Amino acid sequence: MECNPDGKSYRRLTAIHLLLIGVSFEHVLRNSRRSERCLRLWICRFNSQGIDGLIYRPCAGRPRKLPPSLVKSEILPLIDDPSTADQLHWTAV
Repeated sequence: MECNPDGKSYRRLTAIHLLLIGVSFEHVLRNSRRSERCLRLWICRFNSQGIDGLIYRPCAGRPRKLPPSLVKSEILPLIDDPSTADQLHWTAV
């Protein structure tokens, strides 16, 4: 699937497709390498929302403190050359 580089939606769609064409649940469960709970969640999402329910969406979380433009203009140059910030190396959590 070209539109999703990580393939998460592709895995979900493939599992649902196999179930729709009559492949046994156990076989799909083994081949998807996911838990039964996860596969049942995909089925529930597909039944309630259709294909849109299987599209991978990142989990919600706290928004960034810095806007992307500020990160690009001020933070990335410092990471590339720490000496401009009077640092020899960086450590991060």
